[in-house]
Amino acid sequence: MKVIPSVLAFSAFVTALVFIPQTSHAQDVIEAEPGTALFEQFRPVYHFAPREKWMNDPCAPYYDEATGLYHMFYQSNPNSTVWGNMTWGHAVSKDQVTWEDYPDALHPFEDKWDNLGVFSGFAMNNAIDGKHTVFYTGVTALPISWKKEYLFGEHVVYATTDDGGKTWQKGSEPLIELPPQGLNVTGWRDPMPFHS
Repeated sequence: MKVIPSVLAFSAFVTALVFIPQTSHAQDVIEAEPGTALFEQFRPVYHFAPREKWMNDPCAPYYDEATGLYHMFYQSNPNSTVWGNMTWGHAVSKDQVTWEDYPDALHPFEDKWDNLGVFSGFAMNNAIDGKHTVFYTGVTALPISWKKEYLFGEHVVYATTDDGGKTWQKGSEPLIELPPQGLNVTGWRDPMPFHS
């Protein structure tokens, strides 16, 4: 079979027309302002999504009987559409279908136990001083990778709420400062406490 050069040129031209605008369009969607048609174009119809930017792990869901609200936290970067500035986003719901955004619950850079990130964790009702409590990994050394020597920068820390989860107060000291000695760890995070 003989391929005619003009057919190849036409094919390359059509490919460029098809793929270049889509790549450009994808970047436009990523940078679109919340609430615009372009922003909403690829958002899920029936699945939780943050109001904007980047999200990852859901963290510490719990139900507050006093307020009748379900709380869901999630790892978030409020400043970008890529990983970084690990913060806990926060949303509440009465029915687990319709969610209302709350202000971010936990931020890095606020104290020495999580100055590089607020990683995944867990919630318990009435855990510390009878208050709703979230336990999470405070990060003080990065990167954390099984491919690299461990930097001993993960701490089990906590925060409590006095107002039904609207605001959170971090504990002044970690519950567990470092992993147990003598273990060859490559990561030590995402606490899951339990009542016994």
